[in-house]
Amino acid sequence: MKKAYFLASMLAVGALCSCSNDTEVTANMPQTEEDAMQPVTLSLGSPSISVRGTGTVGGIQDAPENVWAGETLHLVMMNMDDADWAPTTWGYSDAEVSNPLTDIEDVVNFNHLQVTAPTGATGDITWEKSAGTDNVKQDLKFYPQDGSTHKFFAYRIDDAAATYTPGVGQTGMDADGTWAADANYTTNKYPTVYTEDGKAFFDDMATGEKSADADGKQTQYVYFTIDGTQDLMAGMADNTGEGYSSKTARAGVKPSISMDHLLTRLTFSVTGGSESAKNLEVYKVEVTSKCDGRMCVAYADAAPGSLIEFADKTATFELKERAGANQTMTDLTSTAITNTDGATFQTIGDAIMVAPGETAYELKVYVKENLDGDNGTNYGDNYGEPLVGTIKLTGDAPLQTGTSYEVKMTLYGSEAISVAVELTGWTEGEKIPVFGDDDV
Repeated sequence: MKKAYFLASMLAVGALCSCSNDTEVTANMPQTEEDAMQPVTLSLGSPSISVRGTGTVGGIQDAPENVWAGETLHLVMMNMDDADWAPTTWGYSDAEVSNPLTDIEDVVNFNHLQVTAPTGATGDITWEKSAGTDNVKQDLKFYPQDGSTHKFFAYRIDDAAATYTPGVGQTGMDADGTWAADANYTTNKYPTVYTEDGKAFFDDMATGEKSADADGKQTQYVYFTIDGTQDLMAGMADNTGEGYSSKTARAGVKPSISMDHLLTRLTFSVTGGSESAKNLEVYKVEVTSKCDGRMCVAYADAAPGSLIEFADKTATFELKERAGANQTMTDLTSTAITNTDGATFQTIGDAIMVAPGETAYELKVYVKENLDGDNGTNYGDNYGEPLVGTIKLTGDAPLQTGTSYEVKMTLYGSEAISVAVELTGWTEGEKIPVFGDDDV
């Protein structure tokens, strides 16, 4: 006979703050003299909380685990002085003085180029060479010497990149649009980039050749489909509107890109509310969230009101786990309740990243009971229906972008209980009823 199990959920708020320490990110360049071409050097703000297809990246600000772990990012360098909002190019043939390397044609610097973050709090960013053993087109990145100024963007799409087809007669992101996995990203490491009206931005990503629909200064978007395991991030550096150039590089001014997390993180912990929960195990946790959308990855002038937008489609996101930093996510291991004092919580799984801005998210917790007790494997038919609850804050306030919330679950055996959700904030905690008396 199936038993009924009961759940109390609590949310603990841990706000994501911007970081003051920067991760040093530099390209490996030859020495620079006063009249030589200036190498592009970049710094990235240290990571705070985030989750990707391979798991959580970093931790809460100032925590020891708040470090990079070789994550994949994309970089964009745009010429602020180009009326057509073109990617920045450079070439030794443009140099005012001779160079020891062979002159080559103009080369795109960072046109949504895939790069690798360092390992640790500081380090160098790296990127793959293009075809050939000594191809300087990918090895070296320089500011043009024509006095032009430049703006830098960085973003993180993980494995969520998607292609997008608007509905008939529609533009932008509409309800009838179709999302599909981006084969171009898988094959070429470039995500497909779109204008604000949903048209392709580039005919050739590698060379920066724009499509006929992308004339003039256009905001660039990448579409995505998330499943709860990816982190979406974006950042920009423009030197307070003045831009960066070979002149600023000579003056020692280094672009510093602060990466903002565009989703909301949910972590989960569990405890037993009484001895009746001693042999219970949690084997699955699910949250419902919006899944399809687009994020703004580059813009000519002012940023749009929000860097991320979602369509109305929802999906079920399942809590996963991983063996270590930057490792592949796997299904959740069934977790036995080890504490039954109702106060000592144990963390389960990695995290689920959801669309921000919603006032409520459906939560399902799947529980089973080990009939043989410790070290047993006899579960019989004791797989009750999932415990269904709602993750929400006091006053139906929306969950915030770039914020980490801890969902604290108290499980009971067959005892009837009063169930509530407790929000533990930075100041004062409050209790939020989830189930009414008729639901217990």
